[in-house]
Amino acid sequence: MKQFSDGVKDWKLMINVSSLLRVRDQLGVNLGAIFADGEAIDRLFNDPLFVAEIAWCLVETQAAERDTTRDDFLSRLGGSKLQDLESAFWDELIAFFPPPKDEMARRLRDMIHDLRTEQASTVEQMTSSELFSNAQESSA
Repeated sequence: MKQFSDGVKDWKLMINVSSLLRVRDQLGVNLGAIFADGEAIDRLFNDPLFVAEIAWCLVETQAAERDTTRDDFLSRLGGSKLQDLESAFWDELIAFFPPPKDEMARRLRDMIHDLRTEQASTVEQMTSSELFSNAQESSA
């Protein structure tokens, strides 16, 4: 069980069969079969809102006991709090899988981290006009 703080409350992330079924039922993604779902892997890499939604599914029972709504929980996530959540999520997901899938999950986490680092480095090296040009191309 991994913990993270949203800045107001501490939360325990527990990934087990029951919580993965809750994620599947609410979000339509089977984290137990994450290695076969390229779309879900892409969303875990590119969409921090997706990770936040998964976290809500994992802490929903705790939230009910603490009179915390979904909106209250999600509104406190951003910046370093979201980064802490993602770290706790990956550590807990890795711990859920038996060998050798735990190593596959670890490598997936590391790959996502390396890609994000590479993207950040690329952005840091770009000029303002290049950033603006790329943003325009992406929105077209």
